[in-house]
Amino acid sequence: MSSAGLPLHKREPLTKWSDWRILMATIPDQKEIHSVDESDSMSDGESPMTTLPRESGEGIKNPLRLQPGRDGDHVHLEATFYHYLLFCQANKAPSTHRIYQSTLWAFYRWWRQEWPSETLGPTLLHAYKIWLCESRDRGQERLQARSINNYLAAVRAFCRWIHARYPLSWDPGREIPDERVDNKTYQRLPLSPTQVTTLILSFDDSLIGKRDAAMTYLMAKTGLRAIQIQRADCGDLECLEIQVHQRVDGAREAHSEEVTRLQWILRTQGKGQQTKESFVNLMPEVYARLQRYLAARGPVSPREPLFARHHDKLTAHLAQARSKQGGAEGATLVRNERLRLTTRAIQLRITEAMIRCGLREAARPGEAAPAGSRRNRQRRVTPHSLRHTAATEAARTESPFKVQAMLDHKDIRTTQKYFHTIDRLEEGAEYAITRY
Repeated sequence: MSSAGLPLHKREPLTKWSDWRILMATIPDQKEIHSVDESDSMSDGESPMTTLPRESGEGIKNPLRLQPGRDGDHVHLEATFYHYLLFCQANKAPSTHRIYQSTLWAFYRWWRQEWPSETLGPTLLHAYKIWLCESRDRGQERLQARSINNYLAAVRAFCRWIHARYPLSWDPGREIPDERVDNKTYQRLPLSPTQVTTLILSFDDSLIGKRDAAMTYLMAKTGLRAIQIQRADCGDLECLEIQVHQRVDGAREAHSEEVTRLQWILRTQGKGQQTKESFVNLMPEVYARLQRYLAARGPVSPREPLFARHHDKLTAHLAQARSKQGGAEGATLVRNERLRLTTRAIQLRITEAMIRCGLREAARPGEAAPAGSRRNRQRRVTPHSLRHTAATEAARTESPFKVQAMLDHKDIRTTQKYFHTIDRLEEGAEYAITRY
């Protein structure tokens, strides 16, 4: 079983609005439907109920009384899941909606197959969590605690959404809490300066090679996450005029004068953020590598992704769009053309380069994972190691608050872990043991 979804049934869920309307049209009429403000989080002590007239064909029964194995109930249950996923699509981030869509339908399929005569309640949730903890992935290994928590988080959010309509007598957060994550097995493994240089030089001089080199170098010099790289647009590059105090050489008395210089920045949108308020400073060598890629790419509009996909079909489409009046600025891409790289594609491109450089071993397809491989996998160099590399290098000379701002950490304690590692390596108590 993979972390993207559980293969219980081959049926693909339909989440389009038209499909949901067709399904709801098959539900018998009800006289009224209870509804409140569609809030995803509400304490058990609060359960305001508002009675609204039912719209034609959109009534659903109380999901707490339904059983997927009983005649007719599965239709109402599926309608409830469709309704909640539409709520997520309208009010949550696209990435959250995709995860909830996969994990919630996995829960429903398990429910219908394993516990068809059980209603939604603590007993069902306990059984689901036990099943997740005992399940195995395709490598015949138990799911990681983080993967299990992704499934549980979606079910808890769904239960809280139901609580807003039909008050629960139990708290889903207490019934299925997160599994404990052993952070001690997670290593912040940085690269050495020599390894970073070798990795950057491994890319060729093609357009895709220049893109991957610029992308990798940017991550290693600023500590950006893959999601921030994926969300960056060409218009997020911005040149600012800043006033700095520069010391005057040769003067008898120490004094400085105010000098204006240009500084390029890249505005970023981190995980869980809806706006691009944060930014990272681009050093001249980073900006030069970005410009090398953009110059080879050709004219771009501010709304195009900073790191785009490049293949024959896309190149032909852009050439045709830019040949029209208005050029790239006035060209409108059709919806099916996806210029933006996915986070998975970014990670794969960097991982392939790391394998070429010998920084990590290539996975052997079709081979079962050996015992203890989960632990070894956490110790391998990954694309996220570029972020750890930037953080470790900055922590050697800068203050924790400056490093926190660069990494966009909400909690300073997360940033201080890098400083603790450096202190242990450079000033460990072991250096004082010299008498024997």
